[in-house]
Amino acid sequence: MACKCNIFRKGKEGQNRSTRKRVVDTTKQYSSTTTIHGISYLTSEDTSGVERLLWGIVLLFAIGFTTFQVVTLYNDWQDHPVITTLDTVALPIEEIEFPAVTICPQGSRKKIIDSVLFRQLKEYIQKRGDNVTVLTPELMMEQAESFIKDVYPGAKGKPTMLDDDIG
Repeated sequence: MACKCNIFRKGKEGQNRSTRKRVVDTTKQYSSTTTIHGISYLTSEDTSGVERLLWGIVLLFAIGFTTFQVVTLYNDWQDHPVITTLDTVALPIEEIEFPAVTICPQGSRKKIIDSVLFRQLKEYIQKRGDNVTVLTPELMMEQAESFIKDVYPGAKGKPTMLDDDIG
C-alpha cells in the first residue's frame, strides 16, 4: 500500500507553516538581542509563564503610557503652538566693531590686522576733527595711544604691540 503522505507537498498550508516559523524565529532572535528593556524576557526560554505575563503587562503599560504622553503633548502643541521668530538687523560692514571673526590665510593675518588697525586709526583721527595733515612720529604715537584707550580699552602694551593682543 502506497503512503498517502507527501513530504514534498508544496501547498498553501506548507507555505504558511514555513512563513510562520520564519516570523517566529526572527522574532525570537530579535527579542534575544534587542536592548529594548523587557522584550527579551517575553521570548526567553529561561522565563516562566508568570514572568512572561508580568513583563507583557509592564510592556503594554509602558507602550500605553508613551502613547498617552505623545497624544497629550501633541494636542497641547496644537492648542498652544510655539512660534519662534528671529529679528535681524542688517548693518553695513563698516558699522560692525572690530575685532570680528575673520577666517583668512595664516600668512596674511598680520597684514590684514595691520591694514584694519591703520584704517581704524585713520578714521578715528578724522572723526576727532583734528586738522592734521602731517603727523610726526611723536604725534602719531600720541594719537595711536588715544585710539587704543578709546576703541580697545582692555588692550595692554604699546600701540605697536596691538596686533599681538588681537591675534
